[in-house]
Amino acid sequence: MCHATRYPAAFPLRTITSKAVVKALTQFISTFGIPKIIQSDRGSNFTSHLFAQVLKQLKVKHNKSAAFHAQSQGALERFHQTLKSLLRSYCTELSADWEEGLPWLLLSAREVVQESTGFSPNDLVFGHKVRGPLAVLQDGCLPEEPPRNLIDYVNGFRLKLYRAGELAKEKLKCSQKKMKLRYDRQAELREFTPGDRVLALLPLVSSPFQAKYCGPFNVLRKVSDLNYLIETPGYRKSSKLCHVNLLKCYHSRDQSKVEGTRVVKSALTAAPVPVSCGLNFVDGGEEEVYVGSGLTPLTVFTDHNPLIFLKSLQNPNQRLMRWALFLQPFNLDIRHISGKDNIIADALSRAPVT
Repeated sequence: MCHATRYPAAFPLRTITSKAVVKALTQFISTFGIPKIIQSDRGSNFTSHLFAQVLKQLKVKHNKSAAFHAQSQGALERFHQTLKSLLRSYCTELSADWEEGLPWLLLSAREVVQESTGFSPNDLVFGHKVRGPLAVLQDGCLPEEPPRNLIDYVNGFRLKLYRAGELAKEKLKCSQKKMKLRYDRQAELREFTPGDRVLALLPLVSSPFQAKYCGPFNVLRKVSDLNYLIETPGYRKSSKLCHVNLLKCYHSRDQSKVEGTRVVKSALTAAPVPVSCGLNFVDGGEEEVYVGSGLTPLTVFTDHNPLIFLKSLQNPNQRLMRWALFLQPFNLDIRHISGKDNIIADALSRAPVT
């Protein structure tokens, strides 16, 4: 995708190896020319020796985004979401292969006016309205335009394209400022120095779609205001470039307090502790230990009919499955009670608000 015009391009590939990516890039270059800068993620197909040699021969600068930080290519990632929804609708309604409808879906996506630029990608690239399916229907209702002089058309085309580009730049700057203001409302400034110990939010090997803070790791150097190079021993790469949003300071605990908390936890979990009402917490130093009902389930009476199916999962649907997964960590015994016999709920509804 072109960052200036938001013009998208997509090519169906059987594999995403470096050779396949280079062939797709060749098709793009044959239509739009050789770009000066290409930005990509840190996938192995983009960081391979073959891809680097091709860009070196074409005199193209390669910018690599920070690892596991999709916001570095926010416009492209947002278009991926839109394109996937279009492909899903196309395959569902027409029962056809997605690669057959990809060119037509791209044609429709390029005609949509972008909120950030105020123009459609076709307007900024070609300088005129591309004839799409809607234009074909309009041609049957509107009179034909008279032929224009070629020189006048070329001069008008250049002027129109120049003005559209300038207006798009101004609109894009305003949109970026508004997005930055909204983002900075909840953002906090974090800085690290070489030698600091940090935790990094990295995807799990067993589940790539989940992540957790790993570490601690040592900060090697500050690459930019937002990117840091950290040392990752035990991983495939000895160092990783991480965005500051994926890092947080590591604070070591006092071993004596940690050992005391571990002893308290072991004593509490040795036998079930019945709880009559409410939740009990025991202060264990730096952290609080929850004293649950142990092996004794907590009985919950409800007049909400769908809840009685949670334990047996009779007549399951998506909502019941979400509820069951949410309540799975808790030891609950859910029992049904009719609304007229639910005295607790009636008493709570009549209780004065203080």
